[in-house]
Amino acid sequence: GIMSNMPNMSQVFGHEEEEFPVHGIVPKQETQAMMFLEQHPEYDGRGTLVAVMDTGVDPGTEGLSKTTEGKPKVVAIIDCSGAGDVATTTVKQLDTNGRLIGLSGRELQLGDWMNPSGDYRLGIKAAYDFFPTNLVKRMKEENKRQFELEQSAMYNAMHLRLKMLEPQKDANTEEYDSLQIASEQLSQMMKHYEDPGPIFDCVVFHDGTHWRAAIDASCNGDLRESPLLTDYHIEYQHATFSTFTLLNYSVNIYNEGQL
Repeated sequence: GIMSNMPNMSQVFGHEEEEFPVHGIVPKQETQAMMFLEQHPEYDGRGTLVAVMDTGVDPGTEGLSKTTEGKPKVVAIIDCSGAGDVATTTVKQLDTNGRLIGLSGRELQLGDWMNPSGDYRLGIKAAYDFFPTNLVKRMKEENKRQFELEQSAMYNAMHLRLKMLEPQKDANTEEYDSLQIASEQLSQMMKHYEDPGPIFDCVVFHDGTHWRAAIDASCNGDLRESPLLTDYHIEYQHATFSTFTLLNYSVNIYNEGQL
């Protein structure tokens, strides 16, 4: 399963914010907690395991990366919602041309991965099924804005060409008719715009030691540079979907690679 984590909002909106007055929320001086910690620096929670039920716990956050002893602070991440579940029951091997077709229909380019069995378990996941609501809203707004800009540019260019051909359309019937049809199709596309969002191909395999997963976060079929993640509690790894989303994710693989 894929577990997503809320991005840092100051990074998402691309601006620097003034340092938040944390001291007002955690009054260590007023409660003499700081004095106590100075006298007992080892009383910092070391050796204590804490379970937190929450959304948006991001292992990439600076304050959650390491303990005061330099150990990983977040030792396990479990998705209790099921939103990140990906069924990977479809098993394929490379075809005679060395290709692997993902469930999205894309041809997947794999890295030089250790896979003794040659079996690859395939899954597919829509980003909007598990991305945070505010992020989905932002992505849809940006995608629609970009779509309208590109469509309007093409639509205007076609209409300009149609006006130029109007006086002599009888001599350019084929081009004129073709442009009219294309113009109408563009108009319909703009009226019936839909945004399914990114659709990720997921590949799971066993490297001889651990189950590993690669996610086509770029949605272009190229997995050669994709991080190969295993269960978070084993290697404490996470990755980021994109610089636009700034959304970190980690994985857990269950049922002998089937989920």
